[in-house]
Amino acid sequence: MAPSDPADRLCRPSPVRGTLAVKETKVDEQEKPLSLVLFSGTDDKLNAAAVLTVGAAVMGRPVNIFLQYYALDAFRAGNISADHALDPEATAVQAPVVRSHPGQHWSELLKQAKDVGEVNIQACSTCSKQTSTRSWMASKVWRHS
Repeated sequence: MAPSDPADRLCRPSPVRGTLAVKETKVDEQEKPLSLVLFSGTDDKLNAAAVLTVGAAVMGRPVNIFLQYYALDAFRAGNISADHALDPEATAVQAPVVRSHPGQHWSELLKQAKDVGEVNIQACSTCSKQTSTRSWMASKVWRHS
C-alpha cells in the first residue's frame, strides 16, 4: 500500500526502484547558516539585512553575506555613512517615518553581529568590474576586525 503523504515516499526505499533509498539527515537549526545575497543598496534594505544578521549571530548561527551591484557600492570605504536613499516603493508619508527611526545604522548593526558571532561578508568580483569599480581592491570594501 502506497503512503498517503508524499513526504513519506521521500524517506522510504521505493519497492519499484529497489536499491535507492533517501536517507533523512537531521541538522540542528543552530548549525544551518543564514545566507543573504544583497544587491539593493538602499538604507531600508541594508538595515533589514543587518537586523536579520544580528538575530542569526546572536542565536549562534553563522551568517554569509554576498554583496552585488548597489549593495556592494554601499559597502565601499568612504561610502558607508552616505545616504543610500530608500526603496522607491516608500511613499512620501512612509519615508519620513523610516528616516526618523531611532535605531542604529546598518553598518553598526553588522559590526555588532561580527562581534557576537560568525559573519562572513564577500564581495562579488564580477559585479565590481561591471559597475565601474575596476580599481577597487578587497581591502577597500568595509571590513570589521
